[in-house]
Amino acid sequence: MLDHIYGRSLLFTHSDRPHMFIKELMIHIDYLKKETVVSLQGLISRTQKKLNEVRVNLYSGIEYYQNLFKDQHENFIQNLNRLKEELTSISIPMIPEDSQC
Repeated sequence: MLDHIYGRSLLFTHSDRPHMFIKELMIHIDYLKKETVVSLQGLISRTQKKLNEVRVNLYSGIEYYQNLFKDQHENFIQNLNRLKEELTSISIPMIPEDSQC
């Protein structure tokens, strides 16, 4: 264990684990998907404006990460592009402003 702490050996070599920033984006995109499904079912929990704000913030986060890691990790950039496509595929329903909860 001490060798791992001081960087002389690797105990955890799971290459299939996503980067923590990728995992965070995945969690937020899943949340957005669930919220849009709830909105489509008529159980309005957020307005269309709020859902669009979440989407815009996620896009800006993806752009930020792409600029931050543009020269470092090709796999990281590929995962960001995949998440960006997934985010684009989410359709946010039209919700009248007066039907807010």
